[in-house]
Amino acid sequence: MSTTDWRTQAACRGEDPDLFFPHSWTGPSLTQIEQAKTVCARCPVTNTCLTTALADEGGAQDRYGIRGGLTGPERYSLRRREKRGTREPRGQYKPPAYTLADAVARRVTPTEDGHARVDGAKHIHYQGRRYTTLQAAFTAAHGRDPVGIVRRACGDGDCALGAHLSDEVIREAEDRCGTRSGYLRHRARGEDCERCRRANTAADNRLRRTGTTKELAA
Repeated sequence: MSTTDWRTQAACRGEDPDLFFPHSWTGPSLTQIEQAKTVCARCPVTNTCLTTALADEGGAQDRYGIRGGLTGPERYSLRRREKRGTREPRGQYKPPAYTLADAVARRVTPTEDGHARVDGAKHIHYQGRRYTTLQAAFTAAHGRDPVGIVRRACGDGDCALGAHLSDEVIREAEDRCGTRSGYLRHRARGEDCERCRRANTAADNRLRRTGTTKELAA
C-alpha cells in the first residue's frame, strides 16, 4: 500500500529553500523570518511539520531552519515546555496569519512629510508570489494587482506610500480626465468626477453653438 509523504503537500516546496534558513534570528534576518512564517501560515501540513521538527532532537535542520512556523529557538522553548507538561496539544497550534498589508507595513516606514520610505529588502514574498515593495504597497492600498509599471505619482522619488503610487490603468484614467471621453468612462463605472462633468458640459455647449464638441482653433 502506497502512502503520500506529507512533505509533498508543503507550501514551502515552491519557495527558495534559503528563505527558511536565515543567517541569524535577530536584526536584518527578522524580515526573512517573517516571510518564511507567512509561507508556513498558509501551509496545510504545518502541524505535521512542527511535530516532526520537535521529534528531531539533533538535526541541523531542526536547530537552524524554520519549520512548522517556528524558528529554532522557538521550537527549543516549545520542547522544553512540553517536557514540563505545560504545552497545549500540538493539534491546537496555529501559526500567525499575515496579510500583504502587514508585510508592507513591516517594510515601509511613514515619514513626517506625508510620504513613506522602504526600509530593508526591496522585495516581498507573500503567498507564493514575489513582489517588489512598490508592487506590494500598491496592491495593499488599491485592492488589486497593478497593471504595468508602478510609478510614484507624488513627485517624491523615494516614496513608497501605496496611495501615492499609480499603474497604467490609473495613469490612463488621469490622462483622459477632464475630457468628454473621460466623463463617459466615469459614467459607465458609476463614478462622479467634477472635472470631467465640467468638460462634458462645455462640450455640450460647444455642440449647440458650433455644431461640434471640439474646441475651435484660435
